[in-house]
Amino acid sequence: MVRDYLLGSHPWNCCRKRVVLNPVVGAPTFDYAYAYALPADFARLLQVGRDERGIPDYRIENGQILCDDAPLYLRYCFLNQNEATWTPLMVMACTELMRTVLAYPVTQSTSLEQLLQQVLQPYLREARAVDSEDTPPETLGDFPLLQARFSPLRGPEF
Repeated sequence: MVRDYLLGSHPWNCCRKRVVLNPVVGAPTFDYAYAYALPADFARLLQVGRDERGIPDYRIENGQILCDDAPLYLRYCFLNQNEATWTPLMVMACTELMRTVLAYPVTQSTSLEQLLQQVLQPYLREARAVDSEDTPPETLGDFPLLQARFSPLRGPEF
């Protein structure tokens, strides 16, 4: 439970997967042409669709993704159970999270539980920050509005 919470709380680099899904048998009753079962190890959605803009219209309902595209390209965070692939900071954050969760049931001390909550937060922040530094920033893409805004040939100045 604690591990799954941690893995779903941030798009960790060691927990990312790309898959191409095929529709399940039987289309949704209305609104969408296809339904796709979410992968069994699904923790958090990152992108639906092949390119960075994704597809504009989809829904997640009852363990399925509903949309009009076939096949479906999916990027997601999975429940990575192989701790050997985690970063040391991520392991430390999980250890501190487990200690915090167990503090009250083991000791019956609310003050210890509160203290450990305060100790946990810097570990989580640092692990997430360092993990995020390994990913290049996303670009805005090739949008006509941006081209017009930053074009050297703008209209008359008022």
